[in-house]
Formats: sequence, structure tokens, C-alpha cells
Amino acid sequence: MDPKHLFYFSEIVRQGSLSKASDKLGVVQPTLSRIVKILEHQSGGDLLKRTRNGVTATSLGHKLADKGLEIHRQIALAEEEVSSWKTKSKDTINIGVGPMLAQSLFSSFVSDLLVDNNLPPMKVTTATAGRLLERLNNQEIDIVLAPSKLNSNQDRLVQEIMLEDEIGIYAGKTSRLIGLNRNITRDELGKQAWMVVGARSNIYEEEYEHFSTLGLPNLTPIISFTGDISMCLRLLQTTDMLVALPKLLTKHSNMLSADQELSTNLPALPRNVALWANANEVNNPKIIQFKKLWREWQIKTIQTNQEDSKN
Repeated sequence: MDPKHLFYFSEIVRQGSLSKASDKLGVVQPTLSRIVKILEHQSGGDLLKRTRNGVTATSLGHKLADKGLEIHRQIALAEEEVSSWKTKSKDTINIGVGPMLAQSLFSSFVSDLLVDNNLPPMKVTTATAGRLLERLNNQEIDIVLAPSKLNSNQDRLVQEIMLEDEIGIYAGKTSRLIGLNRNITRDELGKQAWMVVGARSNIYEEEYEHFSTLGLPNLTPIISFTGDISMCLRLLQTTDMLVALPKLLTKHSNMLSADQELSTNLPALPRNVALWANANEVNNPKIIQFKKLWREWQIKTIQTNQEDSKN
């Protein structure tokens, strides 16, 4: 059977009339009548029943119409893919953003650019850092904003630091460690219940490495999150659990109060955000434009706010 015939037949059934289908498809009615006869001959049975108001499908006709609708859906998907490819190749920048950044600064960045009518066409994907870098390696997206320290295959990728940040320790609102006005010791931290975010996002190999990097090698988390950060932030509203998070991103998430960040005697641990790209795409005008917009926005908002808070 000709797939086009099935597609035309499905439209006849959907419209309930050969004349309406003729108008919709731009095909003369005698041609549609001939196609119905061909399909009936090929299938060995009647496909349409005539009524006062047009036509309806027989049981066999419905089955063939369903096949025609599936062909129509596949054609529509193919056209959408082609349209997406054309848009991507010309204007749209495809950006991968880690969950924590998406929850905080990146939404503000997009909002401010919209207000200024300065937002370039973009498609944003939020996923774990490891998954985003896989897609970047496969050239499915143009850039990734993710931590600069990743345990991942980076041979074909380059990175540029876009945001300097470091790890802080945060306590749930019911924790007795909040409000002590002193450094919390390693021993005290080691006795608390902990959560981990990004444990399997290629930021750390396993949970034990996460805590070992923080100088707390003997800790075992109660719960680990990979991907979505919002559940962890909500738990910090109702529990006494602890978690290590990037300070600047956490501040701009507006989900935690200032007193939930604990003072500790742990050494500073950088957690910078980098722009990752394929090495052969670093001079792509879309990427250059994005970096320019980000740095201008960062100077205008983040750095200005930081300077104001010091004064």
C-alpha cells in the first residue's frame, strides 16, 4: 500500500467527507475516490459507509485510517526536527544548565535579559552535569554551564570559568547548630544527618569522595539526590539535616535563610561554574555572544551586589 494513500484516507475519515478532505488536502475529489477504491481492492473489503452527511469508516477502514494517522504524525515529527535543525543552525543557542544554577542565577539572568529585550533565541536543557557533557560531546547542545571540576571524559571539550564560587555547609531549620555564633567543629559535623546533592553527576565519583573532599571521610549520607535540587532545599525547611552546597548559587536561590549557612573550620573548597564547549566551536558567534551577555550581566548584578554588601 502507498503510504500517501493511507494518509489521504485517514483525512477522509477524519473529515467525514470526501469533499471536505479534498479541500483540506488540495486534492480533487475524483482522485480521492480512486484512492479509496485502490485501498479497498488491496485490502479485500469495504472501507467506507455512505451516510446522509458524508462517510464513516468501517471496522477495517478505521484500522487503515489509524495507520494513515501514524504516518501523518511521523511526517509532522520529521518536519519539526527539520525546523528545529534550521533554527538551531541559524540563531538558537542550545544551553545545558546544571540543576543548582537553573534554580538560582540562570533564571534571573534570563529574566533580566527579557526585561531589557536583549535575550537571544535559546533552548535550555536542565540535567545532571555528567549527562549534559555527554550531550555536548555528541554535539546535541552548544554549551554547558556546570561545575569546572568534573570526573568526566573531557578530551574534546574546553572550559572557561564564568562564575567563582565555593562550597558552604547548610543546616535544616530545626538543627541545633543554627545560631551558635561560632565555628562548628569537624566532630560536631560528623555527628549530624547528611544529604548529598550531585553525588552521581560526575562531580564526585561516589558519596564517600564527596565527604572526603570536605575533610569528613567517615560520613555516610542518609539520602542522595542526583539532578533535581528543589527537594533537598525543601527538606532544609523542615529537618535538621546538613548538606554541602555552592554558596553563591544557594544565596541566589532565595530558598534558605542566611543563618542556615554554618560557620566551620573546614578549608575553603572551590566550586566554580564553567562554560563548557567543544574545542572546535569556541569561536562560534552564538557562544561568543552568550559569554558577552553573561559577563555584562554578572558585572551589573552579582558583582555590584557583592560590593554593596561589603560597604
